[in-house]
Amino acid sequence: MGPRFGDPEANTAASLDAVATADLDMLGAVTAGDPTGFFASIAHDADKRRICGLSPIYTFLRALPGVEGRLLRYRQWPDPQGAVSFCAAAFP
Repeated sequence: MGPRFGDPEANTAASLDAVATADLDMLGAVTAGDPTGFFASIAHDADKRRICGLSPIYTFLRALPGVEGRLLRYRQWPDPQGAVSFCAAAFP
């Protein structure tokens, strides 16, 4: 997110909090094994957060119906000009 990625405004604490909320909602669908919810969370904002890995994550969830995992860690690399969020999740 941010001007480095083509967004018009610099990142702020409030905008990064909003991104974290949307990211964690999306990751909730991933760890619940819900491909439809995962895709819907990205479609909701027209992929404004530019989710890299959308295709392989969706494919993983579709290929293993009912798989559940847990979020191990979520972080953001905050920068006013271009922040990136990332996570680690484990699936049994």
